Amino acid sequence: GEPAAPDGGETWAAAAVRARAILDDVAADPRTTLVVAHGYLLRVLYLTALGRSPALTRSLVWANGQLIELERDGSGWRERSAPAG
Repeated sequence: GEPAAPDGGETWAAAAVRARAILDDVAADPRTTLVVAHGYLLRVLYLTALGRSPALTRSLVWANGQLIELERDGSGWRERSAPAG
């Protein structure tokens, strides 16, 4: 299920709506795009792009500055290089 919102923070569902808008903007631009985000939103972006369960949010642990490459093709987003962790 969906993880609980951090105290005073946005729910996963609200963050996923924001993430989807970001992903749509990135997909509309043919150029390579760098997205920089805090850990929580980065995990939401990643899981939303790949269509994975929100329940995985807390299991994703990446180092600060971790590079995560996603690529969009005709069928959707895919991992170009898998993140460590």
